[in-house]
Amino acid sequence: MHHDNTIANRLWKMDLTSNDLTELVRQYDEQYCTSAGECVVFKYDKKKASAVSRRFYVGAGVSYASYAAPDYDARRNSSFSGNTYSGIAPTFIAGADFMFPRFSRFFMAQMELSYTPHRYEASKEMLEGGNPKMTVSELALRFGASYAFCHDCRIRPYVKGGLHLAWNSGMKEKDAAFRYDYGGDVRQTTGDLKYDNELRCGIYLGAGADVGRIRISALWKKAKSSYDGLNEKNCGILTIAYLFM
Repeated sequence: MHHDNTIANRLWKMDLTSNDLTELVRQYDEQYCTSAGECVVFKYDKKKASAVSRRFYVGAGVSYASYAAPDYDARRNSSFSGNTYSGIAPTFIAGADFMFPRFSRFFMAQMELSYTPHRYEASKEMLEGGNPKMTVSELALRFGASYAFCHDCRIRPYVKGGLHLAWNSGMKEKDAAFRYDYGGDVRQTTGDLKYDNELRCGIYLGAGADVGRIRISALWKKAKSSYDGLNEKNCGILTIAYLFM
């Protein structure tokens, strides 16, 4: 090392923190390292050295789902028609990635929260030419893992999977067909039916790609109800999110 009284004096007076030492070495290199290969700087990278790093994202997309209403059950006052409801609804997501650079650059844990206000119509018309409709508000939490096929590429494809928990509220059939049994005299009519709030548990599988700070994701999910109510048949979500690096 070249002799430099100024830098030597600073060493005695400065706080010996990693940032101060890094800045001191940088100034020394700018002054004395005039050709490539003469000096080597080893700079501490806090992000790479940490055991766990994280990043957050927010986004929106569309959700396709189909639900089958149960057959008639007097205890629940449910639709006897067993309508199948399907449609597309907006969905909003926010989540976090947890990376473990000391373990692997390709695996990471994920946690995602989504909200979807479903508004669906039945697949067929029922009594009196009515077309039943269904409303369901779904708040879901997904946590699992993903595997990226390329860590340093601009386009980073990945696959993912994990557990899916959903809280469904405000479930209601509008203009649904149901019946009343008055001592053997069965009368059929249409009306509104409400269902209890429910917790659904299941799994999800998906794939996508990160392009710079943009994440494109598609997933399929399947969940079972905590009671024999609405039956979730097919559900998929397509979203675009922004990554906060």
